[in-house]
Amino acid sequence: AVKSYENAAKEQLEEVAREGLEKKSAIKGRGSKSRAEFRSEFLNMYLNELKYIKKMTDEEEMNIINLIVNGDSEAEAGYIERKLHTVVDKAKGFELTEDYFKELIEEGNIGLLMGLKELKDNPDEDNPVEFIEARIESFMQDFIEESLALESSANAMVAKVNFVSDAAKKMKEINGSSPTL
Repeated sequence: AVKSYENAAKEQLEEVAREGLEKKSAIKGRGSKSRAEFRSEFLNMYLNELKYIKKMTDEEEMNIINLIVNGDSEAEAGYIERKLHTVVDKAKGFELTEDYFKELIEEGNIGLLMGLKELKDNPDEDNPVEFIEARIESFMQDFIEESLALESSANAMVAKVNFVSDAAKKMKEINGSSPTL
């Protein structure tokens, strides 16, 4: 009887691992889903306000980056505002819930700020636009990886607790009393 419970626990943990891997694959997969409206009034307001911020051309972006690496803080503030479109577009590329979408935007914005800081520290970067966008994506990916790891650990813990609970019930059936610590 104990051996069958061990096998059941192993199967349950393997199932949790498979589910985590499937979720990870689905999240990493890029989607083309367009998101029109969200439940969050704040998120809808944010996305609507972005419509009024002019996107940069490639040439404008390079000119602004040159100003930034030369210490122009006003250019940096304008660049950050105009680059928010890119962050949202990258976040839309993931098939996620609304809450994850909001979190990805936040993480992407942090990646944007860190990318600019690192670029100012290393102004000789060959492709600064690609460098900044890679930082945005990196922060988003790190967030997803951390979220999945936490979720997978929680699911594994639930599977273990369920196993112990089932084993305790079975022991009560066999011995006529519940096990104690």
